[in-house]
Amino acid sequence: MSSISAASAAARTSTAKHFKLHVTLEGPDNYEQWKKAFQGQLFSLIKNNNIVQKGAKDGWQLIKTIWVFLRDELPQFLSNWRTVPRIMMGLYGLVFYNTMQWFMSLPEPNNAQAGFVSVVVGAGAAWFGLYVNGKKTDIKK
Repeated sequence: MSSISAASAAARTSTAKHFKLHVTLEGPDNYEQWKKAFQGQLFSLIKNNNIVQKGAKDGWQLIKTIWVFLRDELPQFLSNWRTVPRIMMGLYGLVFYNTMQWFMSLPEPNNAQAGFVSVVVGAGAAWFGLYVNGKKTDIKK
């Protein structure tokens, strides 16, 4: 017997012992015997332990847990850490940078282009003022 087949036979034997299968792994059709016994043992395990009903109960519990997180925890997190204003400030920084790069790359900017840049800068000042003066909201449950 080669080392590879010995290793696979040992693996099948350990798997069979784990599921308490009593299958002889010797002979030409040992894999088919092992497969049939394993499938039968697994089917009886599912049938006897009622894994399907347990999965349904666990699924509803998971849905309830996600709902409680979305209803109670997520608003509190978004308010305490002020994630939405922080994301908006980051996006404004990106827009400001791109606008400045565009404006500085123009060979001869005209009044309309300069006006556009001043609107972007003014909007940033207003947005920053709202961000700094904003407070967290107390979420009541």
